[in-house]
Amino acid sequence: MTIDFGGVGGQVDRTVSSLRPLRRLLSETQRCLANADQLPLPFLQKAVDRLERACTEDARRAVPDLVEVVSDTRAELGRVSQAREDVDRRRQDLAREAKHRGWPASHTASADHIGPFEVHHSNQVARIRMGSLPIAAVQRPGAAQLISLLESTKATLHRQALEGWGAFVHSLDVAQREISASEPVPWKELIERAFPDKKARQAKQKVNFYRLAMLISGVAPEGWAVATASPVLAEQRSAFDVPRLDQPGQIVRVNRVRLVRL
Repeated sequence: MTIDFGGVGGQVDRTVSSLRPLRRLLSETQRCLANADQLPLPFLQKAVDRLERACTEDARRAVPDLVEVVSDTRAELGRVSQAREDVDRRRQDLAREAKHRGWPASHTASADHIGPFEVHHSNQVARIRMGSLPIAAVQRPGAAQLISLLESTKATLHRQALEGWGAFVHSLDVAQREISASEPVPWKELIERAFPDKKARQAKQKVNFYRLAMLISGVAPEGWAVATASPVLAEQRSAFDVPRLDQPGQIVRVNRVRLVRL
């Protein structure tokens, strides 16, 4: 009698090979769904997709309940995805999460004001702005995911704003005196005169906008600040909104400014 030890051994090897990554993927997917509100939806989708791909025929034979678990996982992903399209629920969750993490927040019919940021919602996307400056568009986010993004964005902008601050404000001061000895000057003209390299200026757009918010809010280093002149009617098209960092939810309409040292 011929006993097919080799064939059975091959089956065992294939099954072990299938189960080893499957065990890791099960744990990873469980952690992802347990922390779903903190994670981007595409990340969750990829985790579930990886688990489904690991559900091979050998793995299904070895673990009879695997098919049901994978099916339930896909259903839970669908529930999370659908819940994130509920704008009212997202905004309520965002308000709770902001309060929990100590962010000052206020809310209008159309937007949530979280620190210096505005968040505008549709069922598919949350759009984040800082005054007139677009920051990010996030597809069907969770509330914790949104707050984490705001935290990291503000921390990064603040750190980058302080780096090279002395050279930045010196360039502004020189450019301002070249344009006018005493009168407020258009911010856009000032920043272009101080930093004529368009490509470099665009690369620093968000950081320089945050620096302007610091100057307007009276929280800039070394006693620097800007006084703003209220835009007249003819200036409204070139004016833009800047949030006050010291008064969350408050916006300043800006066109002409005067850099001063207090």
